[in-house]
Amino acid sequence: MGLEARVQEVYSLENIPNIDGDGLVYPPQRRDAREVLAPLNPVSFLDFRIATVTNWSWNLNWIWIWIWISFSLTLIFSQYSAFSYQAPSLKFKSTVNGQNRLSNKMVRLRTLSDASLPQEARVDYCIGEFCDLVLDCCLSLPSGNFGSLLYFSPTDCTLLNQPPAPKIPTRELTDDETISHVVIKEILKTPLIESNNPKIAFLFLTPGQLPFEPLWAKFFQGHEGRFSVYVHASKEKPVHTSHYFMGRDIHSESVSWGKISMVDAERRLLAQALLDPDNQQFVLLSESCIPLQNFDYVYNYLMLTNVSFIDSFVDLGPHGSGRYSERMMPEVEKDYFRKGSQWFSMKRQHAIIVMADSLYYTKFRYYCKPNMEGRNCYADEHYLPTFFNMIDPVGIAKRSVTYVDWSERKWHPKSFKAEDITLKFLKNLTTIDDIVHFTSDEKRMLTGPCMWNGIKRPCYLFARKFYPETLEGLMFYFSNYTTLPV
Repeated sequence: MGLEARVQEVYSLENIPNIDGDGLVYPPQRRDAREVLAPLNPVSFLDFRIATVTNWSWNLNWIWIWIWISFSLTLIFSQYSAFSYQAPSLKFKSTVNGQNRLSNKMVRLRTLSDASLPQEARVDYCIGEFCDLVLDCCLSLPSGNFGSLLYFSPTDCTLLNQPPAPKIPTRELTDDETISHVVIKEILKTPLIESNNPKIAFLFLTPGQLPFEPLWAKFFQGHEGRFSVYVHASKEKPVHTSHYFMGRDIHSESVSWGKISMVDAERRLLAQALLDPDNQQFVLLSESCIPLQNFDYVYNYLMLTNVSFIDSFVDLGPHGSGRYSERMMPEVEKDYFRKGSQWFSMKRQHAIIVMADSLYYTKFRYYCKPNMEGRNCYADEHYLPTFFNMIDPVGIAKRSVTYVDWSERKWHPKSFKAEDITLKFLKNLTTIDDIVHFTSDEKRMLTGPCMWNGIKRPCYLFARKFYPETLEGLMFYFSNYTTLPV
């Protein structure tokens, strides 16, 4: 029997105190039981909250003992269960509105000991809160509300050989920072209007032709109405071979590799896609990208989570923090500076924030350039990773869903040729479930699991860079290498 049913059956609702979202107890009054139970985590898909505890009559002191024992064991387990990727050091992070979900649970448990509620019902409620807390810690369940805390999230674990997350500045904010923070905070806490027909916007950034249009057409076929296509061609207008791409070219400008014009093109694509209110996810792709999974898998992977897949990691070497310019001070401190792949998948809320930003964009426009002060800083590798690390670090997965092979450690990633295309090779790409980052400080390799809603899942939905000559092989194997269960 659930806690709500238990309360309704055994106790009068007149005896149940008001408990608000901050865990504060107010004088009793008649309320709907569903409102009373609202502070419980609504997204836990394993409802262990009550089970058989309705017959328990433990003293609240014993409950506290069990809470701290379980809490300690969770910490120990989390530290040593992931030894294969250097035992992540777990830390708590709160979102921009400062609410601490774990603290709220603890406050509710404390205040209930003095509440005007019969002891048995009080025990039931506390056990429910306790089980909910432990489940959240162990399973890393994401929250559907940006105002709550995401803790013990494997995607937010910091490897032991990386520095801790930067702290919120204690200095007085500049006027521009204050304005920016107010706008971003409002966007993050304002729920978006739900679409009756949520779509993924596929944003193609290309110098000209799209050689893999036939492959993408095969990927899109049968899923009309669930996606949108936008093409930014920086050099020449492409001749499209698929009707899915015809008429989808947007106004485009010239793009230079490594310069802010690359970020400008990304923002241009986002702006056009945001005009359609049904577009809820935004995926940036290049002309050399291919799909690794079938459409349904990709759709569910992106739509059924509450984070954006934006790559962001610490590189203390010359091609990471070594690219930082002190001219970005005071708004962008060196501790905040991050690196990451430009190929993102972004939810609508974050896309709107990118459009609203001018302060941080301007910093990278003027102080992150090739051949500046003896450094080669590339805005497309640093702007978004740094920006989201600063404004919503728990709202991103800190990884990309587009596979790129940097194992050769050159200026550009490995490109795949026709002879590379085998079913085994493609299957291997679809089943990779550990993320790898190569750093420029002693060329270290950082690895960690790819987590999706607290579950280890394949990392990649797309891959690059593929030569046009690979199209025939990819078309031949497509239905065989994109058959992972949804």
